[in-house]
Order: sequence, then C-alpha cells, then structure tokens
Amino acid sequence: MILLLLFSSPVSAQIYSSPPEKFIIATDLDMLGGMDGPKLSHNHPEQIYTELLDENLISRIAKRTGLTKADLATIAIAQRAGGHGLELYQLRRPDKAFKVLEPQLRNYVSARRSGHTKEFMLAGLTNITSLLLISDPDMRVLSVQKPFLPISQVVEVGSGTSTNSAGEVASMSTTTTIVNGRFQTSSVTNRPKADQIHRWSSYRITDGDITWVYTLNFKPNAELQHIQEERRDAKDFDPKFQKTFKEVDDELIAQMKKEGTYGRLGSIRWFWDRKKTQLEGKGIQWRSPQELNPQTRYD
Repeated sequence: MILLLLFSSPVSAQIYSSPPEKFIIATDLDMLGGMDGPKLSHNHPEQIYTELLDENLISRIAKRTGLTKADLATIAIAQRAGGHGLELYQLRRPDKAFKVLEPQLRNYVSARRSGHTKEFMLAGLTNITSLLLISDPDMRVLSVQKPFLPISQVVEVGSGTSTNSAGEVASMSTTTTIVNGRFQTSSVTNRPKADQIHRWSSYRITDGDITWVYTLNFKPNAELQHIQEERRDAKDFDPKFQKTFKEVDDELIAQMKKEGTYGRLGSIRWFWDRKKTQLEGKGIQWRSPQELNPQTRYD
C-alpha cells in the first residue's frame, strides 16, 4: 500500500494516496509501457510506482521542462482507485502542467520497464545537453526521440546505406477493419519504381549490465523512418571479454558448418543456447538477445 505523502516544498506536485474528490481530467500512468523488456530485479511496477511519488523526481522533471510551482499546483499524482497503479490528475486550469507531465511520466515508466535503472533515468534528467552543442545531426535526432538519454554517454557504432531495388518488394503492410460486423483485411505491397537508397546510423549506451543499441533508419528524403532498439548484454562490448567470446563463437560456428546447420532457419537460437552454456562453464554469466528482447522473434 502506498501511504499518503505530504510535501511542503512549493515546487512539487500534489501527491495523494487515493484519487482527489474533484478534478477535471485524469490519465493512467500506464505500467504496460515497456513491457517488452526483460524482468529485472530493479524494474518491478511497484518500484516504479514509488519512484513516481518521489518529490525529487517530479522536481527534476519540472525543472527540465520549465514548469513552475504555479503550474505544478494544477495537477496531482494519486494511487488509482482499487489500489493498483497511479494516475495523473488535472485539478484546475490551465492544463499546461498536465500536458507536459503526461508524456514525460509515461516516457519514464516505459524506459524503466524496458530495463533502464533509476540512476540512469535521473542522470538523463539532470545531464541535459543542448541540441546546439551536439555536432552529430543523427545524434541530435536520437536526443529528440529519446530525451532521457544522457547524450554524453552515447557511443557511435557505425553508419551505412541500404538499397531497395526498383521493382522488388520493399515492404508490405496489412490493415484489418470491421465492415458491417465482419473483419476485412487488405494488404499493400510497396515496389519502388526506382532504386531507393536508405541511410542508417547506429549508437549504443550502457546502463548497468545491459547495452542499448539504437539504429536510426532514414527515408530516401532524409526524414527519420524509425528507430530500431535492441538490448544486448553489456559484456558483448566489454574489451576484457572479447577474446573469450570470439573463441567460443568461432568454435560453435565451425561446429554448425560441419553439421550443415549454419545459416538455417532457427539456428541462431541453438547458437545462443550453446554459447550461454559454454560461457557458464568458463564462469561467465551471459544473456542472449532473445532473453533481453523477449518480444522480438529471432530466426
């Protein structure tokens, strides 16, 4: 149970143990955000609930977003009716603080559920780098899309291009709608009339035992298409493990080629399972991409 917290600080939002009697609008601070991440010792929903009731966290977000004590006086954070989860309430107008805090708090929840630590998030809220000081234009894009990242810790991995050849299938999309009570599915296949060159750039950042790899994919007109996010075991990038990892990888790949399984559908999962077992035999605890990205299908 979350107990009533009374804060005397004038820069804090109002915190309640139950919904306020009067309010204009409320929204769930969705605990499902980031549920595709691994279950770790530090990202249980109840832990995140407690953090969102922390005066220090709300104050840092307020400072970062330019909210004043008058702005924060218009909102409240309270335990949801029924005792599970939290809600953000707008108590009175104007709605500035409500509109600013809602995406900020949801972003915090999503990032924490995806595996980021509390310390990492607080560092991101404190160590703010002006976009004008980021010389890499792609890193500026990443900073805008992932505002909680402490950019000073981001490392460039690489960049390149990919080509969608004219006449070949570049992408397919399926849409399902309900018409007169029946499901109707339509598919669209994209076949470019001319070669399309897409640029990509990749960056990584480590938080505890996990490294996040962000790959920015751009459209032919240079607009951001999407960001691919993948969690990896931080040991994959630690120089002290590279020799051992390479020896194990080379041994397993040679074995797979000898057996004729190398490159077959699903062989990557066998490779990761055997790699994990061999590393454990050497005293190294390692988690595969499948373990850290449970909602991603690897074949």
